[in-house]
Order: sequence, then C-alpha cells, then structure tokens
Amino acid sequence: MKKEFIFGIHPVVSAIKEGIEFSELLIAKNKKIPFIEEFLQKNDDKRAFVVYKTFAEIEKLFPNSQGIVMFTREFSYSDEEDVVLNAIKHKKVLLAFSGIMDVRNIGAVARTAQASGLVGGIILPKHRSLDITPAAIKASTGSLLNIPVVRVSNLRYFSKDLQKRGFAVVGVEKRGATRYDQFKYELPVCCVFGSESKALSDVFLKDLDQTVYIPMSNDFNSLNLSVASGILLYEILKQRNFEL
Repeated sequence: MKKEFIFGIHPVVSAIKEGIEFSELLIAKNKKIPFIEEFLQKNDDKRAFVVYKTFAEIEKLFPNSQGIVMFTREFSYSDEEDVVLNAIKHKKVLLAFSGIMDVRNIGAVARTAQASGLVGGIILPKHRSLDITPAAIKASTGSLLNIPVVRVSNLRYFSKDLQKRGFAVVGVEKRGATRYDQFKYELPVCCVFGSESKALSDVFLKDLDQTVYIPMSNDFNSLNLSVASGILLYEILKQRNFEL
C-alpha cells in the first residue's frame, strides 16, 4: 500500500489513540509532547520507529507540521453495513454528500460531526469525491479518525436501502419543501447534501422522504457544506433538548 503521512500534534495524537499503526514517527528534537512520551514509555518496541531531527529540518520538508510527522498507510474506510447497523442501534445521524472535493470542507464537516455527538458516519460516493488524505485529516484536526467514513458505489441506491431499513432520508436543498427547523427529525436519519458546485438532481429528490431548505437572502446561492450540515445537526440537537 502507498505510504501516507499525518502531521500536527492533535492529528498525530488522535491517530495513535485510534490505534493507527505507523512505520515512522518524525519528531523535532527537544519537542515535549506528554502523550507521545507516555505512549513510547508504555510501548518500548515503537521507539525503533522514531526519528529525531531539528524543528527547522522537519518544517522545511513539512511546513506547519508543529514538529511531528507520522508516516502511516492509506486511510481505512469503514464498513458500510457496520455503520448502518450502528446508526440504527444507537439512533444516529448519517451525513451523505454527493461530492466533496475540498479538504477544508470535509475537515470542517468532520469536526462539526464529532462535536455534535450525533453522527454515526459520513457517506461519500466512490466517484466525484475526494480521497481521505493526510491533508484532509490535518484539516479535520484528527476528527476524520474518530468519525466513520463510508464510500458507496451509488448514493441514490444507498439512500433507498436506508429507507427500507427504517431511516428517514432528508435532502437538504435550496428548493426544499419545508424549512429545516419546521421538520421533525426522527432518528435514525440520513441527511443528504449536494456537492460543492452542484445541487441534488430532481430524480434523486423525488426518491427522498422529505426535502428541507435553510433560509438565505434572495441574492445568495448556497451555503458552505460544513455550515449547512452544522445548522442541521444543531437543529436536531435542539429538538432533542441537547440530550445525546
């Protein structure tokens, strides 16, 4: 498999906490990171994979690394069936996107999803969406290592399967039928968003249980995906009296 890397204190610490294996850990000399020091004390066999260089040497190769770089493997996506069953069991929200190509967006979505405590998984199509790279993990400050991410072959078919299994599938769309805060969200629910540049198709919208819209001024076209998903999640939290 292709060698990948994660950099930055919080993303690297999150990766290690999640049990992500590393082939090399590059740390700046005299860099004090209590969790890393404690981890190495408890796992002496991992010391062989640690390489120390000056902060300047690391920053030259990996700008804004904060003096720590973890070399790992490709991102491991979660199993579709496991994520769906977990969402049903624990009454979670799934966030589905027809396409995300900006690491900043997926990073912000993941951070909001983790903060809400409601999200059981982020669903992305295998085509027309970015791969979860170290840059995306860095943008999420490690949240992408804590929220399951699933890739599906066909988002429309996936949504239909969810409906058969008791999910309400709600499209978030400017042309939606109901204002987002006037719809009662019963969990488990899957909220479906368009891509960064293209709305959900009319055919897709007809398949959904409900479509909702977020009010905007007439001269504004659309919200950032991370902002829109955050608005929906915190409306659901509000309806649940902020009980997780």
